Amino acid sequence: MRGRYAGGRSGGWLGVAVLGIALAASAQEGGSSTSDPAREAIEQALQAHERGDDHAAIDLLQKAIAALQRTLSGQIERFLPEPPEGWTAEPIQR
Repeated sequence: MRGRYAGGRSGGWLGVAVLGIALAASAQEGGSSTSDPAREAIEQALQAHERGDDHAAIDLLQKAIAALQRTLSGQIERFLPEPPEGWTAEPIQR
């Protein structure tokens, strides 16, 4: 038997996924931002899910995940050491 959310429709897992990604994005950015592509995609995904368009919601959540991964890859770069003397390093591909 599948779970049901307050609206009575099955598929509550998507709401949980949206909430989890939203919390991760919020923690990452330290609050709301009007120009945050991940947050915008999450909000649009939640709206799509609420109107029953779960395919669009999934696509939008995948966009949010991609935006968060780009942010994380930029943060990882600062932990990498400088190349040894005489060596060169290519820029990190994002």
